[in-house]
Formats: sequence, C-alpha cells, structure tokens
Amino acid sequence: MTLLVWLMSFDYYRNKFKPRKLDEKEILSFNKLQLIEIADILKEIQIQLAASFSKFRIKHCALSLSDMLPRHLRNERFKKSSETVISCWINTFLTSTENVLTVLSKSGLTQMKNSEDLIPETFKTDHLLPYFIHIYPKEKSEFLKKIPLFQKHLLILQNNMVP
Repeated sequence: MTLLVWLMSFDYYRNKFKPRKLDEKEILSFNKLQLIEIADILKEIQIQLAASFSKFRIKHCALSLSDMLPRHLRNERFKKSSETVISCWINTFLTSTENVLTVLSKSGLTQMKNSEDLIPETFKTDHLLPYFIHIYPKEKSEFLKKIPLFQKHLLILQNNMVP
C-alpha cells in the first residue's frame, strides 16, 4: 500500500496536482485497488505535499523529482516535453541563422512564433537570444543523428534548458 501512495504522490506532482480524468474502466480498476481513497487523501493535503516535494528537491539539488530516481526506475515514455526539446546555439563562426532555419525547415520541421508553445516537429528561436534555438523533434536521438548541423558543429547543444 505504501508503494501505491508513493506512486500516486509522484503522479500528482508530475501532473501539477491536478486530478486525473478517469474513464469507466479506470474507475473500476481504481476502486478495486482502493486508489480512489488514496487520491482523495492526497487531494486534501496537496499544499503540504507540494511544499514537501519542493523542500526535498531543493535539499538534494534536483531540478525535478524524476532526477532523484535511480536511472533504472526512470521511464522514458513519461518524460516531459521539456526534456525532449533540444536547445542549442548557432555557431555564427561557421554558419548564419538563415542557413540553420532553412536546413531545419527542409528537414520537415515547422518554425513557430516566439509566443507559441512548441509541439512535436517544430522549432523556434529564442526571443531574448537571437542565436539560440529550441527544437522539438519527434524522436530526439534519430534527429541528432540525421541532421548534419550537429555533425558539422553548426549547432552546439545546450544542456538543461527549457523554452
């Protein structure tokens, strides 16, 4: 039972403490496992829970709770979109911004306006840094292999940046 409480707490944290929308099949499963009761209790203490998670994260210098999990417990399917977004600098010594934008457009990506949120298969330039780009490919590892901008060092990857 303790494991279920931890899992539900982590799920609530990941969903910013918004209740999960359940269909009929899920409601039956939740009732069978007594998860509805756990969800109700967690909903009652959500402020205290959020504060505790924040304190724990700060104490251990983690950007998110998933960073605290052992690597074998991290599930790639549940990564946030911000973790799949590629943030990179344009190497202006080797190329121009226009060239990079053209190559990205030809590779099938769509350029978004700075005010719009990224969706899969899109990219946008940073509104404050003119030589900084955020790219949201469908498959990150395949994209990095297939786009010559990275192999030729025309784009330089930046770690831990969120658009």
